[in-house]
Amino acid sequence: MLNSAYERYLNGTFFVCLLYKTSFMKAFIILLLCIAGLTTMSQTTDTLIKNFDAKRYKLNKTGMIVLSSWGGANIVGSAIGYGLTNSYEEKQFYIMNGA
Repeated sequence: MLNSAYERYLNGTFFVCLLYKTSFMKAFIILLLCIAGLTTMSQTTDTLIKNFDAKRYKLNKTGMIVLSSWGGANIVGSAIGYGLTNSYEEKQFYIMNGA
């Protein structure tokens, strides 16, 4: 049985143990670095998602303002057109267009 480090050194198992320990340490350090990198990446991703969501909300709000303005102008224009015309067909068109 090999008890002392000197006996393990003579037998060659000392270097195997040392290599195993350093490989394990390297793997452990790499794992810790990966976890730290993922944490940083998730914070960056969270910021990107919030920025994207803010831009999407602004674009959606602007689009709804344009759409409602267009609809309001269409209703007002149809009401004015209906009042100014005497033709039955045009009156029907403005009623359909305003509805």
